[in-house]
Amino acid sequence: MSFYELSSTGGIAVGAAAGPLLWAAAGLWSFPAIAAGYLAAAALAAMFVGSGFVGSGRGPGARPARRGGRPAVAARRGWRLIFADRRLAAFLPAWVAVNAILGTWVTAQITFVLAGPRRVAGQRFVGAFAGHETGLSALLGGYVLVFAACTVAWAFLVGRAPTRLVLAAAVAGAGLASAALIGLNHGGPFGLLGPLALVGMFLEAGFAPAALTYLADTSADFAADRGLVMGVYSVVLGLGYLAGNLLGGVFAQSTAFDGLAIQTIILAAVGLVSVATLPPGRSRPGSVPVP
Repeated sequence: MSFYELSSTGGIAVGAAAGPLLWAAAGLWSFPAIAAGYLAAAALAAMFVGSGFVGSGRGPGARPARRGGRPAVAARRGWRLIFADRRLAAFLPAWVAVNAILGTWVTAQITFVLAGPRRVAGQRFVGAFAGHETGLSALLGGYVLVFAACTVAWAFLVGRAPTRLVLAAAVAGAGLASAALIGLNHGGPFGLLGPLALVGMFLEAGFAPAALTYLADTSADFAADRGLVMGVYSVVLGLGYLAGNLLGGVFAQSTAFDGLAIQTIILAAVGLVSVATLPPGRSRPGSVPVP
């Protein structure tokens, strides 16, 4: 599951890194090129995604997942399941907040701030890549590679620590990285703040594996409806991205690069409160119990 989350987040981040290059090479023709990419993705889904029944498992005793009938009925049932279970409901704000953080940094806002014509006194990052799309793509591409490597590492480490501890560290890491970036943006010492930003990014990358572990453990009590529960959380993931992008525009318009970092710190605080209120839960055999 961690690798599926990595492919989703990584795909968005790769798009953010490739966007400046595509715009520099094709201009307005970038939009038909993106549309062609959507069509290619739809074709791949039609070719490889089956239409069989979704079950809660395989082998003897496995039973098919409950079907909600019409999509609206299934959606309502999924939301009811989440809000009826304290473990799922309490985690929802953290899930929204962290995906909003990702939506802040891997969508168009960071490109506008770093490569736009706007300059802000005292903020060295604002407009630093104006007219240098290749450099911006290289920077964002490097970020994608480092974040992906950190996520893969956490996929193997997450089972060695309490899940809630990893979730809290990941959300706090987003705040740490943002605080370090504010310092760097105002000319702070790179030797001190650079490593802090990297540590924060490494911690933040642990959220996806830990979150999926938490959701898998919790939704195990709803084996027949696990698809509905995960489906609702997938919808919320997209809403979080959208909210982060929209809020990022407001904060960036107000205080440029600092605004994106401040927004992230606020969202991280929301996520920490959500994680702190998670009730104790049962763990899977062989995993570290959730405290």
